[in-house]
Amino acid sequence: MKLVLVVAASLLSPHLSGGVAPHMRMPCVAPPVPACLQADPSRRSGAQVRACKSAIEREVAALFQWRACTNAEVERHVQRANDAIDRFRCEVAHRHDCKAGAPNLQGSPQ
Repeated sequence: MKLVLVVAASLLSPHLSGGVAPHMRMPCVAPPVPACLQADPSRRSGAQVRACKSAIEREVAALFQWRACTNAEVERHVQRANDAIDRFRCEVAHRHDCKAGAPNLQGSPQ
């Protein structure tokens, strides 16, 4: 079961997808709250309590993966915006070597 969850999480987490093209990445998906937390606690057997604790542990691990995924997604968007700004500044400066991923021109006059 754990292997299946890890594989499923890697399919849902763009930061784990390696060399996949940016437009092919799946969005980060927050894991659902374990269903066992919705049940009446007074009606749980010992086995159900142990199973729920395991589900909560998986939830916590999945939340950390989701957090890493969203952080990586934000970094990708910031980098893409910075690249666009750098290209714009380069073009405004009438440079002929402007291209995608232009060097950071923060120190150049605006």
